[in-house]
Formats: sequence, C-alpha cells, structure tokens
Amino acid sequence: MRGTFLIPSRYLIKWADNPIKINERTQRGFFGDDNFGADIQTMRSLRKHVVPTEVPDSERQALLIASADAVFSSISSNVLEFKSYPFSIVTSLGETVHVIPRSNGTSRRNAENSRGLIAWNLQSGELRSREELYERFVADGTKSPIGKANKVLRVASELLKEANLSAQSAFRREHAVTAAYAFAALFLAETGINLSQLQGMKWSPELSESVQSPSVVRQKFREVKYRAGGVEIAFKVSVGFMPKLKTYLKLREYLVQDASLDELFIGRGRSNETVGLSPDFLNQLYERLEFFGVVLPRVTARQWRAAKQDWAISNHGPVVAAKLLGHSLETAIRAYSNGTDSAHKAEMGAFLASVEKTVLRANETVPGSIKSAVGACVDFKKPEPIAPSVQVKPDCRSSEGCLFCDRYRVHADATDVRKLFSCRYCVRLACNRADSVDQYDSSFGAVLRRLDFLLEELRKRDSALVARIEEDVEVMGNLDPFWAGKLEQLFELGMA
Repeated sequence: MRGTFLIPSRYLIKWADNPIKINERTQRGFFGDDNFGADIQTMRSLRKHVVPTEVPDSERQALLIASADAVFSSISSNVLEFKSYPFSIVTSLGETVHVIPRSNGTSRRNAENSRGLIAWNLQSGELRSREELYERFVADGTKSPIGKANKVLRVASELLKEANLSAQSAFRREHAVTAAYAFAALFLAETGINLSQLQGMKWSPELSESVQSPSVVRQKFREVKYRAGGVEIAFKVSVGFMPKLKTYLKLREYLVQDASLDELFIGRGRSNETVGLSPDFLNQLYERLEFFGVVLPRVTARQWRAAKQDWAISNHGPVVAAKLLGHSLETAIRAYSNGTDSAHKAEMGAFLASVEKTVLRANETVPGSIKSAVGACVDFKKPEPIAPSVQVKPDCRSSEGCLFCDRYRVHADATDVRKLFSCRYCVRLACNRADSVDQYDSSFGAVLRRLDFLLEELRKRDSALVARIEEDVEVMGNLDPFWAGKLEQLFELGMA
C-alpha cells in the first residue's frame, strides 16, 4: 500500500509509565502480526527540564559568611562568658554595631522613631543623657518632654540592669538564638549539605567526644563521626572550622538547658521555647541581622549547596565533589554545576579576549612576528599553552603544536585561511593511522577540533573568502605550497 494513512487515535501507542496495550485487531490490521509488540519495553516519560541552581557570586557569599561569623563569635562570647551589655559587633563592612538589651522587632533603620531604641546612642553604644532626650522631645513637639525623657531613660536603664543581672535573661537568650542561626548558616556554607539534612541532624553526648578527637581525612580537613538515635552520623569540616563547632556545642547546651531536644541545630518557637531548626531559619537570620543594622543580599540553602559544589568541582573535579556533598555524579552535574554568574562572565571574557588576540585582521601586523605553516608566531621558541590543560602540547618544531600555543596568530586573509584548510586536509588523510579511539581523540581529533574552531572564527570575519578557499582546497586540491609538499610525503610513505 502506497501513500500515507492515518491511524485512529484510539490505536495510537502512548508514552506513559503504564504497559503499552495493543489490541488484537490493531496487531492484525496494521502490522500483519498477531504477536507484534509482545516484548516491547515500557518507555518512561521524559525527565522534566531541570534548571541548575544559581551559584551566588563570591561577594554575596563573602558578605554573609563574614557577617554570620562576626555575629556568632561576638554573641557566643558575650553569652558564654557572661559579659555585660552593651557589646559590639564589627560587621563584614567594617562597621561597628552595638548590641543593646532590646528584643527583636524594631529594625535599626527605624531607630529614630522607636521608643525602645531612642534612649540609646547607637553610634557610641551608650545611653543618652536626660538633657539630650529632653531636647529631642521638645524638638519633636512631644507633650511633657521632661516626663517623657525621664520615663524612656528609666525603662532603658531597667532593661540594661535586667540583662546584666542574669546569665539566662530573655535578652541574652534571644541573642543566643541569633548566634545559633548564624552558626547554622556557616555550617551550611562549610559542608554544603542540604536543608533537610541540616534539620535532620541529631545530637548525642558522643558528638562532644568526637569533636575533641576528629579523624584526619586530609591535611586541612577533619571528619566528625558519632552515633545519635541509633544512626551513625558523619560530616567533614576544615581545621579552621573546628573551634566554631566546639563553641556552638557550648551555645546549644546553654540554650537547651534541661529540655529534651534531640536536634543538633536549634531555634526559637512561636511560644519562645527552644525547638528544632525551622526550614525558614535563613530568612529569620536575615531579619535578625537587619535588626542589628546589617542588610545583606539573600542566599538560599540550596544556593549554599551549589556554592560548595562549585568550589569542590573547581578544586577537585566532579567525582570528588559528588562524594564530598553526598549525592550522585549525575545530580552534581545536572543540578548544581552551574558556576557563578561572575565566573561565567570572567571565563567568557578571558575566552573572547584570547580569540581576539589570536585571530587578527587581514592587514594587521605584529612587530617581530615570523610566518609559520599555519599562520604566524609572535615569540618564537617560547611556547605557552593557551589553557592550563591542553591535549596537544605547544611545540615550535610541530606545525600542529603551534595551534595550541598562546604565541600563535592567524590573519583573516586568503594566505592564512588556505594554510588552515590545507593543514586540515592533510590531518584528515593521516588520521586513519590512529591505533585506537583514544589516540585519535588525543592527537588527530584535538587538532581537527582546533582547526575547525579557528576556521569558524575566520568565517565570521569574511564568510565569502573562507567559503571560496574551502572549495578551492577541498574540491580542487589547491593546497598551500608547504602542505602540498607534506601531502606528497604522506603519499610516498603510504600514510594517505
């Protein structure tokens, strides 16, 4: 039967997770075989499009890490050593923020209109004088300014006394929770674990013992192993992170007291009780930092994981990165290996600059350059690779080696275009002598890919010229004189 026919929709084979059903009439009528499709494998639906997680740029990472570190170190020191209020925190921007006994809820940006903060000089971290407050209330048109000044100053003084009277004061515990959130953010950035893993990590007395004698997995890394809830837990951190971990365990003990709480990472519940870490803790941390006057660009837990993955891939490769973060190689590449936007721009900028440097205009001259079989060399006998890792080592004695040298230049003119097409013509003839696929890919394949790339760049500059010379070389066989001689040698040696 000739021509085209339509199959009714009820007989169409559908892509689904259910077994494919083809009725007997369909088999006989359309395929002439009663057993057609009996052994066919079920095809699963295609994987949904996955967008790799954005890697926050290094500046955003540095700002949060530095700020979280400053907050954690300053507050934990104040809490655990029972230091007096007010105390100061030096932010990541070099600014000094004074922490006063004032519950969260009013941002520093609204300090001028806050009854709780107006008694304080936030620049010096000291209480304002009665006279200063009086003048301020007079200027604002406040009724009974002297009485208002006395009341505000009295309340602030009482709160300060309350905060410094007890090691477990509400103010001190509130700030300790902020420090706990800051450490959780630091732990995310340090380990790269996901948010659910962070929330699910358990505490046990064994952890404190393990922290004192961690296993050495690499020169600058330590592995902490312990059992909690009948399950073995392990994580790797850098040597420099170990003191922070020890401090956090003391801070956790301060917050938990005698409460029964198994979670390693903790926070504050709606009724001000100590509870396990909320999945929204990062947003809560940002809000608390804003209360201290530290406003930062936000980074999600998943972005921290992507940042750790990006660092691990850059320094150790995708296989090690996948093992370090505890997920499959496919997940590492598909979901997290996106790179930072700034890194992309930097790498692309360097790449474009390299191309611009290598491919010259037709009439452009470089002082001191000498002609070669594939273009020109601007610094003979001083080869430098075009990238840290190249498949073909630059070599001044090899024409193909010139292509991978940083000193190599090619002009967008008829002479150099013919040289490249002629070189490619000869390499294609000789590549059938490769003993294996690996040998082909590491030598002939690498050279051909480099030649194709350069020819495409030249085509962008003068497509008509490149097309004309390509036909003259590939069809008519009019090679550059140097490569014509090479071609004769290949024929004589029986290699072409």
